[in-house]
Parts: sequence; C-alpha cells; structure tokens
Amino acid sequence: MEPIQLGWPLALDHRRDTPSWSEPAGTSHPLLDGTGVGRCLTQAVNICGRPSDERPPCQQRTSSRPPIDATTIRQAYDTAMWYPPAEEADRMLLADQLLGHMEHLLPELAALVPRMQGAKQGIAQRVITTTTEMLKTNGVSLHELGTLCRALLTLVKHPGPLRDADRSATTGP
Repeated sequence: MEPIQLGWPLALDHRRDTPSWSEPAGTSHPLLDGTGVGRCLTQAVNICGRPSDERPPCQQRTSSRPPIDATTIRQAYDTAMWYPPAEEADRMLLADQLLGHMEHLLPELAALVPRMQGAKQGIAQRVITTTTEMLKTNGVSLHELGTLCRALLTLVKHPGPLRDADRSATTGP
C-alpha cells in the first residue's frame, strides 16, 4: 500500500504512526537549507538588530502570519503525547497539524535565539537542531512530534531575559 501524502513532503506509513520522507533523496523540508542548518536561524543571526521592515518575510510579523495560538498547539501536542488517536486518518491529521505548528514556531524561535542568554540560548539552539534533523529522518512518531512541538512553544513563550537587538548584533549570539 502506498504511503499517504501529507501537507508537504512527508508521508505516513499505513503500518505504523510514523511519518517518513516520501520525496527522493536529497530533498529537504522547506525550513532547511542544503547543509541541514535552518535557513530561518541563519537569517535570524544575520539580520539581528535590523528594523523589522528590513527583515526577510519569515522574520516579519504580517497579517498573513497569525499570532501563535498556544492553546491550540498545547491541545495538539497533548493529544499526540498522551492520547494518540486510534484511527489512521486521525493520526495523519494530527501529524500534519503538529508539523504546521512546528513550521510556524521554528522561525519564531530562530528570531529569538540571538537575543537569548546563557543556558536558554543553548537549549533553543539544540531544540532547533534536533527539530531540523528529525524532520530529515525517515521515521518520526507522533510522540516525538508532540515533544518537539512542546519544546518549541515553551521556548518561544518563555525565552528568559532577552538582550537588546542592538547589543546582540554587536556581541553575537
């Protein structure tokens, strides 16, 4: 049986709740560049301190990019981690929903990383790296998606003390 195609190059194997890449080797998730480093993280580091109107589209707040709905994201990752659906169609829908939330949260966190301080900055960098690496693997369970989505949301909502944009541009991350 063919894997079912989800919202972007990710498929769900019918025999398990583990999504897998369905595109040919060498393709990657839209948030990744060829080196496996998140484009948005790289851009966030490069543009830190610029006025928001000079930032690339992934860093700008626009009407087409809604604010983060933490309640909806929490419900999705709680369901994935603690109450995974029994029906395959529901698991696929939940996986697609979590991936959409992660796609929304990754650039938000990447924009905060240069301004974060101490251990929180290191944790945020690790979460971004783990998330981007996981998105390139052949198998990702709903529980793993939920866990990383929870980590992304927690770091975006509670980044700790932030440096001024001007200061972080001169001192680096």
